[in-house]
Amino acid sequence: MNELLQFILSSGEQFRRARLPSLYSDFSLQRTSNPDGFTANLTAWTTALSRAASAGLIPSPGNSADTLSLRTGESLLQALTTKEWGRPLALGTVIDEAVEKRHLIPLQEFLDAPTSIYARKWAVRPWWLVSWTLHQLGLLERRAAVGRLPEARYAVVPNIEAVKFKGADEPLTPLTTQDRTIASLKNLIADLNLQITSLTARISSLTDKAQTAVKAKNRAVAMAALKSKKAAEATLTQRYGTLEQVEGVYGKIEQAADQVTLIRVMEASTGVLRNLHAQTGGIERVEDVVEGLREEIGKVDEMGQVMEEVGRGDQVVDEDAIDEELEALEQQDRAEREEKEAEQKIERLAQLEVPKQQEASATSNQERVEESAIDADIQALRRLSLEKSPPKDDARSAVAADG
Repeated sequence: MNELLQFILSSGEQFRRARLPSLYSDFSLQRTSNPDGFTANLTAWTTALSRAASAGLIPSPGNSADTLSLRTGESLLQALTTKEWGRPLALGTVIDEAVEKRHLIPLQEFLDAPTSIYARKWAVRPWWLVSWTLHQLGLLERRAAVGRLPEARYAVVPNIEAVKFKGADEPLTPLTTQDRTIASLKNLIADLNLQITSLTARISSLTDKAQTAVKAKNRAVAMAALKSKKAAEATLTQRYGTLEQVEGVYGKIEQAADQVTLIRVMEASTGVLRNLHAQTGGIERVEDVVEGLREEIGKVDEMGQVMEEVGRGDQVVDEDAIDEELEALEQQDRAEREEKEAEQKIERLAQLEVPKQQEASATSNQERVEESAIDADIQALRRLSLEKSPPKDDARSAVAADG
């Protein structure tokens, strides 16, 4: 067994013996039928290859070991071949998925990139959009050649060396063992988080599997799923414990680094203060300067008082005349207000008298009309009475005849 294969098979829980049949099979078929298993296998291979590249175990021409790039091809497939399980049939799919997710970047593209590898390009390629849509609908499957791996070279993004930023006044220094240790801790934390995510997904999948088996009255499958779930939960608990310890160590390192920085700043501040104190000349010189300043300020105050007294002597104000003028102004103001109020009252009274006069005039006209009507009626009655009564001579003749 070569060194690369031994390193990968001993890389931990992801490559335990029970999982090797699935890892060496063409699990690209599980993309839609078993997405959790497909993702777990992709994660296992991607992580293992990144670590192997970091350890300098990936086959490369000559004796040079490249820890930042990954060479693919027939030599890599042969190095990963086992007598029991043969070649990893889905390794081409692993590489394609890693490139799509930017875990691997074609080396020439990485070297020629004008911007950061983390920059997003939002330009949409029509054919890529069509193929992605068909893939999401299950109408198009992306499958690499089974058991084959094209010759290529990729930059391994997780293995790219950490960047150390220097201060404005700090000299340029190479990365130290301390810097590499901190970077390794960060990588370990990220790897543990990845394992926790994978285990959580596996537990959820096993729970669904057990529930489905119970509904189907399949006790054996349900028991097997529950046992696997318990084992995964135990592993998840261990991973959480490890992550807590590693994060605690990393936190202490950050705290110690902050303390070192603080000590350096305090030392520099002490030197600055010492220099400034030397420039002031000590406590006695400061006291002399302050005392002289107080004397000069006192002189300025005395001169100001003298100037104010001179000004007050030239300007004598007659307070009685001011009071008389103020009283005259107040009386004038009161007279103007009273006159204005009287004018307003007269206007309001005039507005009230106009309707009364109009009403009286209307009443007088009506009375005259009524009196004229009455006189006309009386005259008419008189004329009617005269027309009906006979003449006096005629009346007497009539009486004599009767006698």
